[in-house]
Amino acid sequence: MTLDANKLFELNSAVIRGSVPELDAYADALKANPDISKVAVSGHTCQLGSAAYNKALSQQRANAVKAYLVKKGIASGRLVATGMGSAKLITECKGSRPEMIKCGAPNRRVEVEPITITKK
Repeated sequence: MTLDANKLFELNSAVIRGSVPELDAYADALKANPDISKVAVSGHTCQLGSAAYNKALSQQRANAVKAYLVKKGIASGRLVATGMGSAKLITECKGSRPEMIKCGAPNRRVEVEPITITKK
């Protein structure tokens, strides 16, 4: 599941704006399937800012999503949060700052590892 960081967070922020129905549903699926023991949560940024800043911000955003899931009842040990910075860009952007902010929107995201549940 890919969450649009532009909808979750203000630019340069790691504070989730409010409730996130997609994460609520994901938490419900994890609660119903306790055998899923490890889920990767990875934060990603655009190219703006230094590599060190982007790495830190992406880690903070991954941590925020992990904390959201923990508040929904998921054990912290089941979730691994990693900040990727701008290492895995979807779009390469050039131009002025406003152009890069717009172009880089798809890069600003948090990915939560997909889970597959097989009905028996």
